[in-house]
Amino acid sequence: MNKAHPSILIVEDEEDLRASLVEVFSKEYHVLEASDGEEGLRLALEHTPDLVLTDLMMPRMDGFSLCQCLKEHQDTSHIPLIVITVRQDEETELRGLDLGVEDFVRKPFSVTILKARVRNILETRQRLLDNFQAVHLTSGENGIASDLKEGFAKESLMMIRARMCDPLFGVRELAESMDVSVRTLQMKLADMAGLSPKLLIRKLRLALAKQLLNDSDSSVTDVALSVGIPDLSYFGKCYRAEFGCSPTESLLKNKL
Repeated sequence: MNKAHPSILIVEDEEDLRASLVEVFSKEYHVLEASDGEEGLRLALEHTPDLVLTDLMMPRMDGFSLCQCLKEHQDTSHIPLIVITVRQDEETELRGLDLGVEDFVRKPFSVTILKARVRNILETRQRLLDNFQAVHLTSGENGIASDLKEGFAKESLMMIRARMCDPLFGVRELAESMDVSVRTLQMKLADMAGLSPKLLIRKLRLALAKQLLNDSDSSVTDVALSVGIPDLSYFGKCYRAEFGCSPTESLLKNKL
């Protein structure tokens, strides 16, 4: 999550309402907009926003179908979801909760309240991520997950570290090693860290790469291979996105 400018995807088929929401939220966030669920899904997969705000009743793909697709995809399963609806019945709310919806907003709604709900969800997710990163990116091996929910978090981090150099190790392999379904893995890590399993694996790989570039005489190529990212172009792109500089720049900086 970008602390300075978190991104929000607004999915709403009513043009006037969508324009109003975009205007309101663009003052504080980077806003993406879609007029239906299919377009919303495409944008979510392409940009991985920090939060999705979606209407329930829409053409082509409704809000619940969108939520289900987002929660089932490994790149978007961690994204918090808010559903806007005119429905008041318990069945609708229960279905949304089963799909992992974070919150419901009933039409007509207060923009002030909606902004507060969005802000609270994003701040909570950022605190989770900050805590998680502080523990597993800055602690030594003995300190991993000490301040997190014990058991699952610690074991998942250990499993990733044990197979870090294997480029074929991914979400499915982590789930199998943890003896859980991919869906369960996604839910648990989203709850603990606000991260998808795929992003967690990538962050741990990049954290180790940075450590190796800082503390060893290894080349960028050797480091990329040792953390399971053999594609040097992809490795450089991910490294820059995570740390704001290229692996080569990081290596040269630490040799000065």
